[in-house]
Amino acid sequence: MRTLLIALASLLLPASAVAQVCGNSLVETPEQCDDGNVDPDDGCSALCEIEDGFYCNDPYDLNGASTEEWGAGSSWSISSDGLVATQLNNTESSVLVLPNFDPTLTTASFDVGVATTIDDDFIGFAIGIEFGDSTNPNADFLLIDWKQGDQTAFSAFAPRGLAVSRVQGVANNTHMWGHINTVTELDRAINLGNTGWSDNTIYVFDIDYDGDSLQVYVDGVLEIDIDEATAGVPFPDGGNLGVYCFSQQSSTFGWNGSDASICASDCGDSLVAADEPCDDGNTDDADGCSEVCTVESGYYCTGEPSDCDLDGDGDTIWDADDNCPATPNTDQADADGDGAGDLCDPCPADDPDDTDGDGVCDSDDPCPVDNPDDTDGDGVCDDADVCSGDDATGDTDSDGVCDDIDPCPVDNPDDSDLDGVCDADDVCDGDDATGDGDGDGVCDDIDPCPLDNPDDTDGDGACDTDEPCPQH
Repeated sequence: MRTLLIALASLLLPASAVAQVCGNSLVETPEQCDDGNVDPDDGCSALCEIEDGFYCNDPYDLNGASTEEWGAGSSWSISSDGLVATQLNNTESSVLVLPNFDPTLTTASFDVGVATTIDDDFIGFAIGIEFGDSTNPNADFLLIDWKQGDQTAFSAFAPRGLAVSRVQGVANNTHMWGHINTVTELDRAINLGNTGWSDNTIYVFDIDYDGDSLQVYVDGVLEIDIDEATAGVPFPDGGNLGVYCFSQQSSTFGWNGSDASICASDCGDSLVAADEPCDDGNTDDADGCSEVCTVESGYYCTGEPSDCDLDGDGDTIWDADDNCPATPNTDQADADGDGAGDLCDPCPADDPDDTDGDGVCDSDDPCPVDNPDDTDGDGVCDDADVCSGDDATGDTDSDGVCDDIDPCPVDNPDDSDLDGVCDADDVCDGDDATGDGDGDGVCDDIDPCPLDNPDDTDGDGACDTDEPCPQH
């Protein structure tokens, strides 16, 4: 009906009105894509061109599909609009594979039914299938199949019900029928695992697949919910979507999903798409840019392809280049130029920070080269104090000899005339070598009577030591 209405509308409108229109969800020449909008950075540009780093599904169109079959007799009939496929024959196992249709990009929605009462076999879907997988020893895809009734055929038993299996390698009809050998059943449906489909009944299938998990809804009810962890096996990352039939004629699959282009970034292509924080050209984990092109914790990535390295503080400066690797400081300010950023430098104004290692920055340390600063508390830094720790007064006369061992602690020099008397006590310091021999307070070199004290008791002009009668 939709195709008919579009065709009628195109006949009623003038030629200019039916020209290519970007944003109408129809991929029209020369458009590369049309996602139903003219927004940039979503994979399909405002000019309906595929943006760098993205890829887009072609609109669902079975006219370009090809058949993979494990036997013979398949005959698929495709509607003119490419939206409905019908298997006409009671054929051996067969998949109609859509080209360029990644099942991870959108919910695959179908109306599915069998328009006959003849036979009771398989209908379903293939997820992640590649062209040539029917003969490919490296084939690896998921098979969703629904059997109407229990039956033994092809040398194997097939129970009724809906299930999901993994197909690996070159399968055959026996494997596909019995879910054996190259076909490993992973799970059966929650409600329909032991219930077959009904004749002449339309079921709505919605299939959500992201490469790691699979959810299948039938008529809005979740029937299959499985992921790699619960299945214990890896799921295919790439591949295509296909509709499946095995020995069931009149099986019909009608597309219910979006006609618009569905676009996604192509992680691992070295191009950083608008929705990718990074793309380092691979899909490996633990290298900074994850398998889904997100920046891993503790890393910073830049450039294209992304160059990633450790950034523990998350300031967009790699740890190897960061002057504060544990403290966020995008500006990398370093006032004293010592290589440590101001925010993590204990002495941001000093280079070096703390020369004597006493925990006080040099600019605040009264004795920046001493630890401790002033051992004897005399106000003189230890490096300048010749008597650090020896006494409380240090070296009073600054002669380089500490007071407690200085014979003349207040004299510098101690004994100028070398007479054995400290200058402070020597009335003749520097005047003679003997000082004041008679102790009369007059230096010997100017004392008329250097041996007498008093000099001339009787005042007769003769020194007492030279006078026989010094009292007369």
